[in-house]
Amino acid sequence: MRVGAAAVILWLVVGCGGDDDGSGADAAPGSADARDQADAASGSCAEAPSGTVNGTVDAVMIDPIASAYSRPHPTVAYAHILKIDEDAASTCGNPDGETGESLLFIFCDQPEVAEYDVVPPDGLPTEACPGQHVVGAVVESGNGADRGVGESGTLTIDSLDTCLDASFAVTFDTGNFDGDVVAEVCP
Repeated sequence: MRVGAAAVILWLVVGCGGDDDGSGADAAPGSADARDQADAASGSCAEAPSGTVNGTVDAVMIDPIASAYSRPHPTVAYAHILKIDEDAASTCGNPDGETGESLLFIFCDQPEVAEYDVVPPDGLPTEACPGQHVVGAVVESGNGADRGVGESGTLTIDSLDTCLDASFAVTFDTGNFDGDVVAEVCP
């Protein structure tokens, strides 16, 4: 069950006693039903971080995904980012914390459920671009140095609520990454 259906799940909890698997029982603690109910009630994303990143960029792999979140860009007012990091210290609550190897998608507007084209830096708008569905991509090392810059590919956001659920396939100037991620949407 996708977290994007959190509002429906909450409605099912209220209207049907929490049983959406047909078993006749309420959600067991720790079950997918219970996590979805908790997400809807708390505004958090119990599934994040999860997913896989396949491939290498400049001999860098991102494994495991220890942190994944989406938030406004720290210095560009109209931009948003999706960060996939192998260091758990980088979080919504600590975005400037230590990072490992990371994959960063840069949106020129607030993300929405859509397919985005990955464009090189000179193709990314320098102002807000509602509805254009383009995104930049950068692979960074733990010290913040760029290890690869996205040249082409796609990022598809399948659902977006308290969690951002997406898949991607990106060609960088120094390699390729593809995979999927469930990331927390920062408040």
